[in-house]
Amino acid sequence: MTEQKGSFEGHRVYLGLGSNTGDSEGILQGAVRELRAHFRDPRVSPFFRTRPRDDLHQPDFINAVFSGLTDIHPYEILQITQDLENRHGRLRDPDRPKGPRTLDIDILLYGNLQIHGPDLEIPHPRMKERKFVLVPLLELDPLLREPETGIYYGEYAAGLEDQGIYYISLNHYSTTLSWEDRAEGYGSKYGNQRKQ
Repeated sequence: MTEQKGSFEGHRVYLGLGSNTGDSEGILQGAVRELRAHFRDPRVSPFFRTRPRDDLHQPDFINAVFSGLTDIHPYEILQITQDLENRHGRLRDPDRPKGPRTLDIDILLYGNLQIHGPDLEIPHPRMKERKFVLVPLLELDPLLREPETGIYYGEYAAGLEDQGIYYISLNHYSTTLSWEDRAEGYGSKYGNQRKQ
């Protein structure tokens, strides 16, 4: 049985994007272009190169976070993201659930909505353990809070060990603050590293 708290009208959605197979940067750029069609005021973080976690014997990932405003039901967004993954050749290996993938899209947040169901959990239950999610997320909104507790996601990021995350592109950065402004405010605290 699905438990839901909150409304799904006119909220900002955050999606985590990842790829480590094929032309990962090109795949994420293509995914962003397709996602823009479904959301108002779309925004995307810089792209990051990140070391794999859990299943270590695979290439580095390219990660980013996309956000936009929507009235689309969360389960419809789930279908949109899964269809997009499939169009990019996503194969799900039951023996390697954390293994390589052409495109992975996770629904991280849907405003303050909380859903606990068998097929979908919002907020994403593991996002606060993952710097490859939190660092790009905080690039888009450094003051974002966990809906249930009100804790800043920046506090979770600050408490995590270094997980090997490097800026690789600022070309897709669509917010008003410069990288230097954000780095001064919180970037060094979270252990972000700009690739030379």
